[in-house]
Amino acid sequence: MLDIAITIAYLPVFNAGFVNWDDEDYVLNNSSIQSLTNFHEIITQPVQGNYHPLTMYSLAINFAMSGKDASSYHLFNLILHILNSILVFLFVWRLGGFGIRMAFIIALLFGIHPLHVESVAWISERKDVLYSLFFLSGMIVYLRYLESKKVRSLLVVFLLFVLSLLSKPAAVIFPLVLLSLDYFKNRLGQAKTYLEKLPFLLLSVLAGLLSMQGQKSAGSTVFAEAFTFFERMIFACYGIVMYAVKTLVPLSLCAFYPFPDPSSTFPISYYIAPVFALFVLVVLAKYFRSHKLITLSILFYVLNLLLVIQLIPVGNAVIADRYAYLPLSGLLMLVGYFYRKWLIGNN
Repeated sequence: MLDIAITIAYLPVFNAGFVNWDDEDYVLNNSSIQSLTNFHEIITQPVQGNYHPLTMYSLAINFAMSGKDASSYHLFNLILHILNSILVFLFVWRLGGFGIRMAFIIALLFGIHPLHVESVAWISERKDVLYSLFFLSGMIVYLRYLESKKVRSLLVVFLLFVLSLLSKPAAVIFPLVLLSLDYFKNRLGQAKTYLEKLPFLLLSVLAGLLSMQGQKSAGSTVFAEAFTFFERMIFACYGIVMYAVKTLVPLSLCAFYPFPDPSSTFPISYYIAPVFALFVLVVLAKYFRSHKLITLSILFYVLNLLLVIQLIPVGNAVIADRYAYLPLSGLLMLVGYFYRKWLIGNN
């Protein structure tokens, strides 16, 4: 049912091809992916300052299948997105507090939400759907580990984390999301909780430093670095607000959202955004102990946005639809929670 609905929603993607925005560097003019035996090149060569060899090898598989015909690339992206939607369902259901019907609705909304079109329909964004596959799988296995306490399960979580990192550096946030699950399961007071995260944190720091160096080498941080830290704080608040707005009202979606003109006064919406961000902090503080599902949903949303809201300068866009791919599930959980409460209260 879930897969059919998502496939119908994304049928137009099979009429799409490559675009002249990154697809040349990732596929069309990339000799390293034109043979499945080019392991050394794929493993050692970043693309546009990004190191994601697993993503590049998946594109090499597509090249072996259909060359410069975009059909297999789009098919792979769609399959990965469907799998991610199923994983969202399993993750939400396993958390508890939602029920199987609400978990299905959240997963369905995740699968067909217009904000995801960029990540699914743009071939170069294979990294979004692929890293999310391992990221969500790791979350689910971690919940199983919390129940079974089997070290083997934790080792599987670490392996999935590594695979997620090799698909997209954004996965460095994984250990913090694990800690948010520990909070939800009342484990933050145990020393073991932090000790078992050390390997995850060390790998995250290493991968994060390498990623930042790669972005600087590629010149991807030059534009954003032109703004002061205070201005980037405003951008961060603006991003948190706008991704939420576009989740609830997905209108006026765009391929490129430029920074405001640094030489003029920012639009009023940028100065209103910090008020909303302060409200989010107040909600977190108020419900931290009493309503853990609300807090977890907000944390999942905010933590997965941390690297793309310009606190760390990167790119030449203040926000991007693709950055909301994984964080969206946290917001949908929040909406699902309140909707379920409303239904219960009115029955």
